[in-house]
Amino acid sequence: ITPGFWNILKQFAPFGPGNRSPVFVSYNVVDSGASRLLTGNHLKLSVKQADSPVFQGIAFKQGEAFDWVKSKMPFHICYKIEENTWQGRSRLELIVKDIQFQ
Repeated sequence: ITPGFWNILKQFAPFGPGNRSPVFVSYNVVDSGASRLLTGNHLKLSVKQADSPVFQGIAFKQGEAFDWVKSKMPFHICYKIEENTWQGRSRLELIVKDIQFQ
C-alpha cells in the first residue's frame, strides 16, 4: 500500500450504495508489537507481512481477537483503506472488517 496506490484508489470515488469501496485481504500478517486493546472492545492494530512496512489499523468490536494477535502467530485480515488525518498529519489506515486465524 503506497501513496501512489491510494491516489489511484481515490479515482474510483465517490463510494456509496451503488459503488462500494473495495475490501482487500492480506494473508499471514503478524503483530509488529504495538497492537493494543481499546475501550469498547476495539483493537488498535499494528501489523506487517514478511518484509513489508508496518501498517496501523482499527478493528471495531473485535477485541476477542486480541490474545491471538499478540501471540505472534500469523493471521489474515480483510480491510478497507482510509486516510486518517490527525493533528494536521495524514496517513493511510486499515479499517479491519474481519480477522481470521490459521
